Amino acid sequence: MVGQISIPTPHIFVFTLTISAKWKSENLFDTKCQKSYPFCVSLDGSTANNSTKLTMPLTKKHTLMALLILVVLAVIVVPATLYWHSLHPWQHVVNLDYFYQAKIAVASPHDADPRNNLAQLPAGYRIIDGVRFNVAGLIQLAGGDDIAQTNNPYAASVEGIPVNRFCQQLHLIHGMTGDADNQTLAAKLVLHYGDGTTADLNIVRGQQVYGWWFKGDGNPPLAGNTKVAWIGDNPTAKRAGYRIWVFKTSFANPKPNMRIETVDYVSGLAPDAGPFLLALTVE
Repeated sequence: MVGQISIPTPHIFVFTLTISAKWKSENLFDTKCQKSYPFCVSLDGSTANNSTKLTMPLTKKHTLMALLILVVLAVIVVPATLYWHSLHPWQHVVNLDYFYQAKIAVASPHDADPRNNLAQLPAGYRIIDGVRFNVAGLIQLAGGDDIAQTNNPYAASVEGIPVNRFCQQLHLIHGMTGDADNQTLAAKLVLHYGDGTTADLNIVRGQQVYGWWFKGDGNPPLAGNTKVAWIGDNPTAKRAGYRIWVFKTSFANPKPNMRIETVDYVSGLAPDAGPFLLALTVE
């Protein structure tokens, strides 16, 4: 195996790296080197006039090839990876399977009527407004009206959802049954950090959520961190002249340098406001 590095006069710059599968004779290499360029560096250990010779063992040649591969990785692969990461930031889909009360296909928020459902909502992993979610089921919390009932089937909170991540933002797909007054606290996320402290992220009617049945153009006034994530229908709402929707809200983490251990989803227990959660992702 022969490698050749040639450096010509200042008028013409030529950099050649030749690798051959078999050894070439010293005379052939030296003749070619002397005729072609005024200055040569040979790697085969031979001697030639007007040339500087280097002896390189086979192991060093393998090292050279490895270095060349590393250079290619550094110049091409790493920048490409960083560019892809800039387009698709690191996101962690929080697993809510243990906490779901029903799968999306049969989920009827706060209603025993199986036709008043979210079956049209596309389920599974999907990108919504640039964020990857797993919309797999329904977590329905009680509203203030439910707590007064003897046989209330809904919990006031779901606690201890594992996150175990540092993050800058928390994204959720969610909604609310009923239609409480504006500025009503429908629900909140309670973040539990590794140092034992907590932080609340409030979900307010008229800012982050509305009742999931609606009439109109589907473009309600919302806070800057919230958008309508999906609009659809179900037989019960359609028969009454309504459509249905859910929302996507993004919260900045108040303590991005602190690990979030768990998250609680807590109802505001306001009258006519039954919050529900469909998906959660941290970024």
